[in-house]
Amino acid sequence: MTKSSVAYFVLVRGFLQFGILASVIYVLLNVLMDGTSLSSVRWSIVIGFPVFGLLWGVLIWWYEQRKKPKDG
Repeated sequence: MTKSSVAYFVLVRGFLQFGILASVIYVLLNVLMDGTSLSSVRWSIVIGFPVFGLLWGVLIWWYEQRKKPKDG
């Protein structure tokens, strides 16, 4: 895999599919279930989900690469 395809995988799978989606769900659950306002949502957690998503993407890419049989 090239560096650009790794970056694409990490951004799409980690940042967008995990991080952003998790932060949107977190905010919606807090606003709808607890009745909290958007101004009182812990923004450090909302920012933390996408950062963790990047790390998650790197971990998943690394794991998937280890599972593939080596050609040679």
